[in-house]
Amino acid sequence: MDESDDPGSTASRTSRLTQITDWIKSVATIFSLLAVPIIVAVLGASVQRAVNSAETRVKTLELAVSIVKERPDLGQPGLRTWAIDVIEKYSDVPLSALAKEEMKSKAILSIQPIQRNISEWTQGEMRRGEPSKYYNHQLILTDIKGNDAIFSIDGTLITVTANDTVKMTSDCVLQLFGFTLDPSTKQENAIVSVACEKHIQTP
Repeated sequence: MDESDDPGSTASRTSRLTQITDWIKSVATIFSLLAVPIIVAVLGASVQRAVNSAETRVKTLELAVSIVKERPDLGQPGLRTWAIDVIEKYSDVPLSALAKEEMKSKAILSIQPIQRNISEWTQGEMRRGEPSKYYNHQLILTDIKGNDAIFSIDGTLITVTANDTVKMTSDCVLQLFGFTLDPSTKQENAIVSVACEKHIQTP
């Protein structure tokens, strides 16, 4: 009689197959119990790293913008270069060579409220050492260095870059247009405008 026709042999093979199937199911169950937490942990760590990276990128970009908003510090040129590189890296629109040069040489324009209810406005040429009076404030051009002019405002020195506008005091703003050369003295003079009011109103 053929062994394959033996009922006992068939039952034995069926039993072994059932055992193997049960073993595979057990191994699969154990693997799933072990793998799921590991996968969750790995994915969670990956998501957390991505979140931390995004937060770090935002903070780094905010720091870079705050640096270039300030006037260039001749003692820390590397810091400003780093800030410009960071802004360029995360900018959707590449910075032009001219834009980068402007960011290196002057503070970027900050958005400020437009001055309202102006009570006094004047524009003209300022010579070094000659005091001018603007709405109870004394303004003196003390020096010119490259594209910067140094003014004394009520005894306080501030530096203004050509084509920039700065807040002189709580009630006045100063704009420096550029410089002219006085042929008689061979010295540069500053072309400025000053606008004042009693209280600068903000929206």
